[in-house]
Amino acid sequence: MDSLFQRSGGTGRAAAALLALLLAAGMAGCGREETPEPAAPDAAETADEAVARIRETAEIVVAEAMRKASETAMAVARSEKDPTERPYPRPEGDEISAMTFNLNQYRLVVRDDSGELEPKPKEEAARIIAVIRSVAPDVLLVQEMGDPAAWAEFKYALRQAGLSYTAEEYLQRGRQDLNLALLSRLPIVERNSHVDGKYSIGPAQFPILRGVLDVTVEAEGGYRLRVMGVHLKSKVFHSFGQTEMRRAESRLVGGYVRDVLDADAEANLLVMGDFNDEPGTLPLREVSTYKRRPLLFDLRPLDYAGDAWTHTMGNDVYHRIDYALASKGLLPEIDLEKTYVVRSPLLEKATDHRPLVVTLHAAERPAEMAPDLEARRPIPILEND
Repeated sequence: MDSLFQRSGGTGRAAAALLALLLAAGMAGCGREETPEPAAPDAAETADEAVARIRETAEIVVAEAMRKASETAMAVARSEKDPTERPYPRPEGDEISAMTFNLNQYRLVVRDDSGELEPKPKEEAARIIAVIRSVAPDVLLVQEMGDPAAWAEFKYALRQAGLSYTAEEYLQRGRQDLNLALLSRLPIVERNSHVDGKYSIGPAQFPILRGVLDVTVEAEGGYRLRVMGVHLKSKVFHSFGQTEMRRAESRLVGGYVRDVLDADAEANLLVMGDFNDEPGTLPLREVSTYKRRPLLFDLRPLDYAGDAWTHTMGNDVYHRIDYALASKGLLPEIDLEKTYVVRSPLLEKATDHRPLVVTLHAAERPAEMAPDLEARRPIPILEND
């Protein structure tokens, strides 16, 4: 070959470069598989023919090396990808979805030692919008929404993210700025929100702090879903007792639920929101039962890892205080496999709550099609001394 390179001058140098490329590509294959060898030169082969032959062999080797490198890079990417970044189940056919989400102070509030009122930080707001966009619910119920300006900014951010809602209900109670609000792609055909409920503790009388949002939306084909949004008194200290205040508010909500079901026992009623209390507590029983008779059924949404918690207090303390409760008439339409808690790393620095998503068929179904909710009940754990 040396004589060939010497005879062909620059062409010989090109052939030498191709040989070097061939050797490099062979090394990229890490020697694990056979590297194609250039065919032995024919005695009558010209310099140009030798270069073409070597180039053809080199291209084969380089292509194989690049394929292996690409496969390796993809495997690394898969191993490093956050396991929580998974696509969420989407409605199909006649299905629709509803989400409840506590946004954690989407309002003007003092956030640091400056003492100044500041809106939700942009990064936190962007994370919340990204989570909602990843689910793209047909009906979106939110808690802790701020004043009308914050509400307008929130809707604008959703539109910028490609989420278009045509109907809304914004429930503001006086000067209260931890409000309930709802957006819907489906038309709202009835509005029955409650803002005048009151209860007494001793001689003092209180209004239900955030009211109860209550609207009926209608899907194609005439199917109607009544959505009741709740945000009960938190466990923040109050001189009249935050526990008793929350219980009193839940009694009012329970009364509204009974009114709906007394008027229509088969009503498609979905009660969602932040109850600020754990499963089995009095506020949950006041809303979901009456005289030991079940009125609403806890769907207990789970994330893909099987966790049901919806709220964190930091320091690895987690609770389930957000709920999706369905009436008996609604149960047959529930798609339990697509009813879940959103698990996303975006939530960690944006809110202390995880949203719940309920997916249902927007068509009346017979009672025997109701899902088996017992399969979602937590395993009982025996207590020790």
